[in-house]
Amino acid sequence: MDLCAALFFQKKHGVSLLTVLELVSISTGMSEPQKSKRRMGFATQDPEQVREWGAQGGRAAHRDGKAHTFTSEEARAAGRKGARISHERRRARKESEATR
Repeated sequence: MDLCAALFFQKKHGVSLLTVLELVSISTGMSEPQKSKRRMGFATQDPEQVREWGAQGGRAAHRDGKAHTFTSEEARAAGRKGARISHERRRARKESEATR
């Protein structure tokens, strides 16, 4: 039922619009009214344009000396941390599957 039909039903039967929407969701098997997934903000822009804006921001940060540059030691530590977390998740998933 679209919004116009719901409004017509509401006026004809003298019930609240919320009641009409609840009845529609029950009759169609929906547990709750669906939310529309509207794109907002940068998601509405052209992906190439957003990419260019990001690149400009990165260049500006480097130019102004505000960008972080990893040392080889920091990069090594980050890689170890990522690998450890990945292996822990994999191990936990296997253990949970084994107990089923």
